[in-house]
Amino acid sequence: MCAPMLLTALSMAVGAVQGIMQYSAQKQQYDAQVERNKENAANARTAAINKWESINTRAGQEGIAANQKKMAANKETAQAVATGQVAADEGGVSGISVNSLVRGLYGKGADHNNAVDANLAMNRSYLEGEGDVAQANAQNQINSMPIPEKPNFAAALVGIFGSGISAMQSYNQQVA
Repeated sequence: MCAPMLLTALSMAVGAVQGIMQYSAQKQQYDAQVERNKENAANARTAAINKWESINTRAGQEGIAANQKKMAANKETAQAVATGQVAADEGGVSGISVNSLVRGLYGKGADHNNAVDANLAMNRSYLEGEGDVAQANAQNQINSMPIPEKPNFAAALVGIFGSGISAMQSYNQQVA
């Protein structure tokens, strides 16, 4: 009679240890997944920040290049106007035709500068869109990680009590 009771007690103890070990393993898995999610989110944010920094650098470079193009065009316009005026003076030409030539040269320079400004605006709009894509990609990377499910200690207790009940039933069958 003592052996069945000892086996029952051992069975209950083993069931309790198994339940606690299962809960402990689930808790470790949960903690590890939470940590992976944190690291993934940090990596995604860092990648997005780096992309935005790169985009901002590129936008600054585009602005500098646009200003250089406009300065060069303004210099060419000024040289063309000066050349035209000198040639007109040497040829003894003046009046409306010279004024029209000068206005045409200034207009051509303004058209060039307007085109440079329009291209710069389009490039910046494109780069802003690239930044939005980088942000969306970072959020997708964060969202792609599974949300860890916290282990339920109550479920572990139910398992422990279930193994105890099973052990008791087995004991009752052996004694009867």
